[in-house]
Amino acid sequence: MKVLFLAPVRRGGPHLSLKKLCNHYNSTDKLSGTFKASFFGFLEGIFSWKYDMIHTVLPVPFNIWGTPIILNIRGNYKKEKSFKNLLAYLYPISIYFSKQIVSPSNYMMNELKINKFKIIPNSVENGVLKYKKNNFKIGETLKLVIV
Repeated sequence: MKVLFLAPVRRGGPHLSLKKLCNHYNSTDKLSGTFKASFFGFLEGIFSWKYDMIHTVLPVPFNIWGTPIILNIRGNYKKEKSFKNLLAYLYPISIYFSKQIVSPSNYMMNELKINKFKIIPNSVENGVLKYKKNNFKIGETLKLVIV
């Protein structure tokens, strides 16, 4: 199975997580992943017929060849619509044409009210990653740093 992973150009969490997922796909015998993080990669998601599936955090509105799209929503796009974030206006179209919508939180499912929603929790939420509680003691002096 050939999968196209589309990520934003900015190298934040969604970019890195899709890149790691693509590397994991390529480490298996039966799966093949291609990672794209550019405007031309976005266009390839719309016009390409070379892939069996598209996994994206970008709102790809559709694929003209009917390739199934899995859309990963990481935030409330309804609150992020603005002139600076024009891609947020494509989410309703992308949700309509996507085969599956995934998100890391129950909050997003309840907030967006999408029928084809699947929750894949973050590794911290399901106990895969452990964090250590700090044993700080609150004293009488409060020190603040303001930048």
